[in-house]
Amino acid sequence: MGLFCFCRKTNKAPKKKTKYETKVERAFGLHGGTVVNVENKEQACLAEEGGACAVTVTLVTRINGMNPIFEISKPLTDKIKEIKKAISIPVIARCRIGHSGDASILEAIGVDYIDESEFVRDDKTKIWVRNRIHLNKHKYVTPFICGCKNLEEALKRISEGAALLRIQQTWEDCRDAVTGIAEEISKLKGMSTTELMDFSKKISIPYGIVRKTKKLGKLPVPHFAAGNINTPAECVMMRNLGVDGIFLNDLLQIWRMEYFKPIIDAVRHHNDPEVLRTYAW
Repeated sequence: MGLFCFCRKTNKAPKKKTKYETKVERAFGLHGGTVVNVENKEQACLAEEGGACAVTVTLVTRINGMNPIFEISKPLTDKIKEIKKAISIPVIARCRIGHSGDASILEAIGVDYIDESEFVRDDKTKIWVRNRIHLNKHKYVTPFICGCKNLEEALKRISEGAALLRIQQTWEDCRDAVTGIAEEISKLKGMSTTELMDFSKKISIPYGIVRKTKKLGKLPVPHFAAGNINTPAECVMMRNLGVDGIFLNDLLQIWRMEYFKPIIDAVRHHNDPEVLRTYAW
């Protein structure tokens, strides 16, 4: 009597990625790059030629003391459209924190990333302040970038749907913030399940995000450094500390290729001695 083998296919279909996972994957495409602020098409083209991974379009419309205020306006949206036609790298635009109107307009005109970072006006005091209530970024198709200073802020922004984080401080503080987040994650790795759940409740972050951070041993989304980082040496140091890229400081962009190209190359090739030797200054 013959033997018959009934084989069942065991190959499972790959798990479909969620909308948020797709946005994070897009953000990881910027890994190892430098984001440059631009004000016009000419600067955007120069940034792309120099090797920038993306540009942030800025247009100052108000001044709050020493702080530049960026509001959505027709000149800004026209500028964004013009720059998008001129370059092939991603275009980032800023919106006010918690301002759904800004975000909806930027998504409608097709920006590649929305940076939720700008001040809002307090209706009572008429003063421009940083809003504490952030957008629910899961509602949008466009990936969001958000700032943070410590692990708690980073995890809060991730829970809201941020696909990329920007650790923004002055140079010294930014370095301390990056190392501080790494140290806090190291503490997570030593926690038991019960301790991890207690920590999650204490900071009001979904347990799944905290658990994933512990498992990875790093933030589950790409994180860039920003704030007075303006030489190749500083960029190399930040990359060695574990950041995925750099936002080049606004005030120090003098728009000469010989200035920012060494910085861009240092960020991308931070562990290549041959490249670093070329730009030793």
